Amino acid sequence: MVAAVVAAGAVASAAGLDQLLATTQREPDQAVVERPGDRLTLTEGDCPTRAPGDEPVAVTSAVLTQCPRLLADRPVTYRGEAVRGIIDQGRHAWLQVNDGPYALDRGPLPASRTTAGTNAGVAVRIPSARAGSIDTVGDARHHGAIIEVTGRWQVSNAGDAGGAAIRAERVDVIQPGHRLDPPRSPLRTWAAVAAAGLALTLTGAAWWRRR
Repeated sequence: MVAAVVAAGAVASAAGLDQLLATTQREPDQAVVERPGDRLTLTEGDCPTRAPGDEPVAVTSAVLTQCPRLLADRPVTYRGEAVRGIIDQGRHAWLQVNDGPYALDRGPLPASRTTAGTNAGVAVRIPSARAGSIDTVGDARHHGAIIEVTGRWQVSNAGDAGGAAIRAERVDVIQPGHRLDPPRSPLRTWAAVAAAGLALTLTGAAWWRRR
């Protein structure tokens, strides 16, 4: 009975200490990505008016996905994080490019542990010759390269089974990708070591009394 009470107390203390030390952990550095100042985006959830001229228009994925025909077959410029992977199909390669908070602000959820809604992005087709310039694609432990692509927005792309995509002709790497370390706290590490030592001591004492 005594052993059970001691064990329960140790578990409760460890849980409380874990919550206390969680406030001391250092979050990974957030991405600092400059957005084009004149991006075409939604206004209070509504689609904007059609941009004049035939020059590339800086856009967000929200405009492209929620107002797909607004810029159909028009030149656009789009900036975001290369994620998931790059599929090389010979002359061209496919990838997903995201421009949501996880891509341009916080980094992936497993590393930041801070929710910010859902992912937002579009599929992009680039020349295979430019795929090698993208050093890292984003995943749970990496922040992918930030790229800016310029090309035509296609509501239905035959090369992607009719899916919507940007057929890019130009790819510029704005920031290289990098690995992200999970949040960490030196105090939490030492507390874990101390807790493990205490558990071993209590186990040894209980074993000694039963001899």
